[in-house]
Amino acid sequence: MASVGYDLYVKMIEESVRELRGDASQGDVETRVDLKVDAYLPQEYVTSDILRVEMYKRIASIRNRDSREDLIEELVDRFGDPNRPVMNLVEIAHLKALCEKLGIDNVSMKGGDMVLRFAISANPDVLRLLTAVKKHERKLRMVGSNPPSLYYFDGKKTAEELLPGAVRIMEDIVGAVFKRD
Repeated sequence: MASVGYDLYVKMIEESVRELRGDASQGDVETRVDLKVDAYLPQEYVTSDILRVEMYKRIASIRNRDSREDLIEELVDRFGDPNRPVMNLVEIAHLKALCEKLGIDNVSMKGGDMVLRFAISANPDVLRLLTAVKKHERKLRMVGSNPPSLYYFDGKKTAEELLPGAVRIMEDIVGAVFKRD
C-alpha cells in the first residue's frame, strides 16, 4: 500500500471488488464532461476550505443512485439545502460515473443535443444497448459514427436543464446493459 499511496490503493481495491461482482466498467475510461453549467461548492455553502475539499472528493466518489442520495442527505444535514450549482455538481459526478461504466469518454453539447461519445475501446453489449436506446427513442438516438455516440435531446433546453433527464436515462441504460439474466 505504501508504494502506491492510499487513494490509488483504495481505487484498486474498489475496481477489484467491482470485477468480482461482474460490475466492472469498460476498461479504464475516464469521462470528460464539457458542459457550460455552474457546478461548484460555493464558499457560502461550505465555509471551511478543508471541508470543501473533502466534499469535492466525496462528490467525485459518487458511483450510483444510492451513493448520490446518501451524499445529498449528508449535504443537507451538514450544510443545509444545496443550491443549483451544488446539485449540478452532484448530477455531473453521477452522470460521469454512469458514462464511465458504459465506456463513454466524452459528454458535450452540440446544438441543443447532449452528445455522449463512446471511447474507441468501449465494448458494451450492443443488443442490450440498442434495446435500451429504442426505449427512449423520443429523446435519445444512437449515431453509428466511429466511435458511436448517443444524442440526448428534449426540446430547446440548456445543458443544465438536460442534466437531470440525461442522468435518469443513463441510469436506465446502464441497468439494461448490465442487468443479470
